[in-house]
Amino acid sequence: MLNFKLKELFHHTLIKNISSLYVVQGLNFLFPLVTLPYLTRVLGVVEFGKVVLAQTAAIFCSSLIEYGFALSTTRKLALCRNQKVKLSDAVSNTISAKIFLSVITVVLFIALVKSHAFYTIENYSVEICLLSLLTGWNFSWFFRGVEKMFYLVALELFNKIFFTISIFIFVVHQNDGIRVLQLQSFFLFFITIVSFFITKRYVESLTVNLSKGWKEIAESWETFTFKGLATVHSNAPLIFISYVTSAHFVGIFAGAFKLSKQLMLAVGNPFWDALYPNLSYSVDAKTPFIRQYKLLKIIALNILFGILYGGVVFLFANDIVVFLLGKDFSESVSVLKILVLACPLIIASVSILNIFISQNLERVVNLATLLNIFIIILLLSLLTSWFGDAGSAWAIVVSECILMGELILFYAFMKE
Repeated sequence: MLNFKLKELFHHTLIKNISSLYVVQGLNFLFPLVTLPYLTRVLGVVEFGKVVLAQTAAIFCSSLIEYGFALSTTRKLALCRNQKVKLSDAVSNTISAKIFLSVITVVLFIALVKSHAFYTIENYSVEICLLSLLTGWNFSWFFRGVEKMFYLVALELFNKIFFTISIFIFVVHQNDGIRVLQLQSFFLFFITIVSFFITKRYVESLTVNLSKGWKEIAESWETFTFKGLATVHSNAPLIFISYVTSAHFVGIFAGAFKLSKQLMLAVGNPFWDALYPNLSYSVDAKTPFIRQYKLLKIIALNILFGILYGGVVFLFANDIVVFLLGKDFSESVSVLKILVLACPLIIASVSILNIFISQNLERVVNLATLLNIFIIILLLSLLTSWFGDAGSAWAIVVSECILMGELILFYAFMKE
């Protein structure tokens, strides 16, 4: 039991925010588990692998538009949420920056397509570009910054319910994988439009100024490099594997990779997402919010839960794969068993990183993450060629161990 009073930490607004984010986390966890068994059986190993690969490519491209504003702008909004003029400026500058970045993203995407960088999923090019833009334009940064989590929950609930229903209606043949991306883009477009008009209600005015948008981009460079490197680090394995192995193996690995990420949502960190604006406010205002040793206790509890959860998934991996992916994905069992070993490491990393970012220390971990990207690519190159699918999974686990070690060293250094 933590030896401090709950009211010291969990004030009313924070309780609501944490609860709301756990609801969102629950929606993101449960609804895909409804469509996943259906999609894997209808699309088959190869087509399903292409869909997951296309979604991963879209996440890569969207990171340029998102640009770390989920951190930098959230922090700014947390500091000026009661000052309408400053709030309007912060939102306007972020939107202006996203317009500028969207143009750059489209140009770069066209160049990538022309160079056949997506040759394994070239027939999905238009859908990947559209999904990238809409993913990058989400307004979660605003709802988190001004702590209006109700809208985030309501929009996510709408998105998940109708997207799930549409999957069962429109995806009925093995070659319907492209429709998954089209439906995903359609509903993202709808909630983006709704989010924009909700945002307008809370600000004094919204103006587009590309020069201020460019300034916002320059000021958010640190969070962009941090978020960008994190995105590359977490998604690089599947992208890399698609270039060096067969389509069947990509599908097998994509099944385990997607499933491991989906299962990780059950032990995600809504706590830290909700706590982040308060940490940001406390650091900037120089007001005590929570002592360091108390944070360490919370991190330790998260890691313990991650170990227990990962152990359960490991023991029942065969049943989970057969039920959620189908018998055609039986080769994914061994991959999933290895991937879940990284569960407590990932939880610990996310916890420490949130503390670093709240104190404007993005640069501290950027070097560690960049180094780890090279390490994971090297490990994938070696272990995949030596041990196949199991080697790819072990490359991810080993790289997470190395990254955790780097972060602990940084944390100990900063503590001193």
